[in-house]
Amino acid sequence: MFIYFEITNVPNQFGNTVPTCNAQKGIYRTFLSLWYIALYSLCPSLLMLLFGILTLNNLRQHRQIVPTTSGTNQIVRRTDNQLLRMLIAQVLMIIIATLPYSTYQLYTAFTSSVAKDTLRIAQENLAARIT
Repeated sequence: MFIYFEITNVPNQFGNTVPTCNAQKGIYRTFLSLWYIALYSLCPSLLMLLFGILTLNNLRQHRQIVPTTSGTNQIVRRTDNQLLRMLIAQVLMIIIATLPYSTYQLYTAFTSSVAKDTLRIAQENLAARIT
């Protein structure tokens, strides 16, 4: 039976030890961090972007079937631009919200075997609390 996670005691800012659950050090932690970036951060954003663009293309194709007058073309173009801006804003917000935590997970996986002084540990704890 494989055990992929371990419970370790980590001191908090008050000097008390707090149990935390982490992936075991080594290749599994690196794999889990990369997997987390792909599934939690990048994949949803790319899928939203893909389906948003497909939706815009579908709207444009349906508008070509129904003839429009010259006055409504400007309104249609403005609506398409608004939809595209909303889509890009939504994708950017998801990336901004999820990428810092995924990057922190990857950083901790790669630096888990590095000896750290108290200043670096404090900086990493601050980064963990912010993300």
